[in-house]
Amino acid sequence: MMEDMITTIFVLCDELLKALNIKEDPQVKMNNAEVMTVGLVAAYFFGGHHDRLPTGIRAKAETLTPALEGLVPA
Repeated sequence: MMEDMITTIFVLCDELLKALNIKEDPQVKMNNAEVMTVGLVAAYFFGGHHDRLPTGIRAKAETLTPALEGLVPA
C-alpha cells in the first residue's frame, strides 16, 4: 500500500514537472521529482518527520541535508 502511494506521488511529481517544462540541473544527485516525493511522503505518512522515513528513502534524503542546512528556519 505505502509503496504504491509513494510510486504514485513520484509519478505525479515527475509528470507535473514535465508539464511545467522544469529542467534539471546537470549536477543534481537527486532529481526534482525525488526531492518533492521525499517531502510529500514525510509529510503524509510521518507527520513531517524525515527521520522516520524508511531507510531507502532516508538515504536519498540525507544526500540533501548538507545543501539544505541554513535554508530552513529552525
